[in-house]
Amino acid sequence: MLRSISGGIVTCALLVGGLLPQTANAEFRVAFVDMQRALQSSEAGRDAQKQYETEVKKSQGKIDEKKSEFERLQKNYTKQKESLSEKAKQDKEEELMGVEKELKRSFQDTQDTLRRRNAQIVGELVEQLRKVVDQLGQEEGYTLILEKGGPALLYADTKIDITDEVIRKFNDVKK
Repeated sequence: MLRSISGGIVTCALLVGGLLPQTANAEFRVAFVDMQRALQSSEAGRDAQKQYETEVKKSQGKIDEKKSEFERLQKNYTKQKESLSEKAKQDKEEELMGVEKELKRSFQDTQDTLRRRNAQIVGELVEQLRKVVDQLGQEEGYTLILEKGGPALLYADTKIDITDEVIRKFNDVKK
């Protein structure tokens, strides 16, 4: 563990040390961005969250319909159980097991689909945000922009936090 930390410190020192000679005549500007906050606070991020929540509700509605159908079949079976022949009981039980199995499969498939959809939405937004950060870095003359919460950022003064500026620029780009 200590070797990993010291390796990270050495890597950062070499990185900064390698950048300093190149920027000796220029200003060395460093900033950080809280990408999580940028995603959650940007208009596109909020819109994507609403869109995803709508998809979740729609999917949940379909699952709820299947669950209600299963419960209805189960309730009917319980009412009729005493009057059914052994063969009919067996058939109904097999039908119920099949419906239950299908319900579980639908639930798992829906969960997987929603997980992939969320990853796709977030991935696209992160890619767009990174382009905005890159553009801002070039326009504003930053030497280095780090991600808050990234493995190389252990401390940063809030004075170099440009997240709000990134959010504003990202909102402008999306309009």
